[in-house]
Amino acid sequence: MMQLPLYDVFPALQKLPRVALGNFPTPVQKLTSPEYDNLWIKRDDMSSTLYGGNKVRKLEFTLAEAIVTGKKKVVTMGGIGTNHGLATAIFCKH
Repeated sequence: MMQLPLYDVFPALQKLPRVALGNFPTPVQKLTSPEYDNLWIKRDDMSSTLYGGNKVRKLEFTLAEAIVTGKKKVVTMGGIGTNHGLATAIFCKH
């Protein structure tokens, strides 16, 4: 598992369990726009082939905690159509 840049800033986080779910770091891409000459976007949609987005980062820690503590079920909640709920279901099944 690769070293996260997050650990450089917050080294104490290395003590938390983590399971690698994503492909990090995701690229930063320059966009072309007639209005802005210096517009960039973080491509977290490329964080995983299973389900992309920023939820993958959080799930690397929360699902690792479930694994380490021997949990067989994960319960989460969110609004209707929640991306978090969908991402959690996909990665739990995986």
